[in-house]
Amino acid sequence: MLLGGVEVDATTIQPSLTLDGVGTLAAFPTSFVNTAGVNVATPVVQIGGGYNAPSDYDVDARSDDLDNCPFTANTDQLDRGGLITFEPDGTGDLCQCGESTGDGAIFAADTAVVRQLLAGLAVSQPLLAQARCSVSGSSGCDVADAAILRRSLLGLLPAPLTACESAVR
Repeated sequence: MLLGGVEVDATTIQPSLTLDGVGTLAAFPTSFVNTAGVNVATPVVQIGGGYNAPSDYDVDARSDDLDNCPFTANTDQLDRGGLITFEPDGTGDLCQCGESTGDGAIFAADTAVVRQLLAGLAVSQPLLAQARCSVSGSSGCDVADAAILRRSLLGLLPAPLTACESAVR
């Protein structure tokens, strides 16, 4: 939907588009006409907006708006599954909260790893399990996370949240 347009005289100093937004504002020699056909005096015209380069928080060469794991670097954008599925779910493997076995998806084996971690038992990938454990919205890994994972595998609520250390900052 086009709300309006502005044609600018190329012979005058023009607003410049910079990484910080609109730069220099110039004095335009003519008035503008609004959509109702009424002349608008030059001092009333304001140019807003601009272009801001997309951010890349995790510095993985993928802008955050296109990154399936914006806070943890994952240049491969691997997405091998989600809750009870090996079908991509839009969340990158490195940010798949509740996933602790390294396969990208959340199944019963992941719940077992979290329970072992909470019991102080050795697990194959303790740092991975710890970083992706919190699915309840709390900080750290606790029994609520294990319960939510177990219930979600049975199709019960609440569903796991994307609240783990790998997915948020």
